[in-house]
Amino acid sequence: LATDAGAAAREVYESAYTQLAAVGCPIDLVTYYDDLGAAYPWAVNLPVAAVSLDFCGVPGSAAGNATLDLMREHGFPASKRLGAGLIDGRSVWADDLAAAAAVLSELATVHGITNISVQPSTTLQHLPYSIAGEAGHLPADLLPKLAFAVQKLQALSELASTGKVQSAGPEAARAWGQPPDGAVAAKASTLP
Repeated sequence: LATDAGAAAREVYESAYTQLAAVGCPIDLVTYYDDLGAAYPWAVNLPVAAVSLDFCGVPGSAAGNATLDLMREHGFPASKRLGAGLIDGRSVWADDLAAAAAVLSELATVHGITNISVQPSTTLQHLPYSIAGEAGHLPADLLPKLAFAVQKLQALSELASTGKVQSAGPEAARAWGQPPDGAVAAKASTLP
């Protein structure tokens, strides 16, 4: 669905998911690697229990990811659970947890989505396992800017508990956005 051809396959998807839904098993439609583009308005209304969306998009892409804009324009069905892919599953750079928390807050407060699962934007299989073994092999100032699969799961856990800091204001969100070891988890703006 996250391709240019995805929107053209509407009839196929609607037919297939209608048949699958008739079985009575709750389905989670998982899309990743980009936003749904023109397919978004009908894809989120397929007969599924949940829709999981990538809010991160293609790392380094000039086009960016339009999932949040699509939600702003078309809404999201109140009857479905949203899988919010807010932790980048493909990039080795640490996520900006304060920015992700702001998106999560908007989803809940502005769009009124009450059933949200916070998750990676895609599978974590694209990442190395952990930065723990990298000490001594990479520059020390680079390590806090990296996040491999283990660190992405830690960030996911922190982000999933954002309700505890959202009401405390922007300063708390910035402090909350630090990884457990206290290193700054900002993306490396000076690196290629």
